[in-house]
Amino acid sequence: MLPPSLFIADLMKFLGRNYYVGLLNAAAFYGAAHHQPQGFSVVTTKPSLRGVHTKKLTIDFYIKKEWSKEDIIQMKVETGYINVSSPELTALDIVFFFDKVGGFNRIITVLEELSETMDAQKLVVTTKRFYQTTTIQRLGFLLGEVLQRRDLSEPLAEYMKTLDYFPVQLRPENKKPRSMATSNEWKVIANVQIDTDL
Repeated sequence: MLPPSLFIADLMKFLGRNYYVGLLNAAAFYGAAHHQPQGFSVVTTKPSLRGVHTKKLTIDFYIKKEWSKEDIIQMKVETGYINVSSPELTALDIVFFFDKVGGFNRIITVLEELSETMDAQKLVVTTKRFYQTTTIQRLGFLLGEVLQRRDLSEPLAEYMKTLDYFPVQLRPENKKPRSMATSNEWKVIANVQIDTDL
């Protein structure tokens, strides 16, 4: 069985769909592959596509309303080029799809490695094109408060000052705590114990 990276461009062209390789598979392209992804993650637009799940092949399709081509990088593979999310978009996506990538312990491990290839100004620009403020809050919290990567989080915090945003739980849950008071600039309630594997 060929690796999906060798035929995904042709498959999506045949389906007539915009796409990019994302989440843990995109992170792996940038060396953040502490845990090898079990499947192959492809982000596309509506209508939804059914995933491919066989004994030898797993392709999962994730739906987003839109993205900017400026946040997509053409990666060379043996059969040509494939669309891969930039390190900055990848960081936002793995937080957005937190429940699809193995939770916040997995996310923080990937972010720790991925942050080595991220650019602070590109992160701000990419964030401005990202439509969910709560994801930006959570990413800023993880970078600044957990990983202590102030070089990446501080420019993001400056951008956040231009937005109206409200307290959120790190892991979204239906049941809210009695108090939504926070002690960090991201207004994120750390309701998850995070341990990095690195």
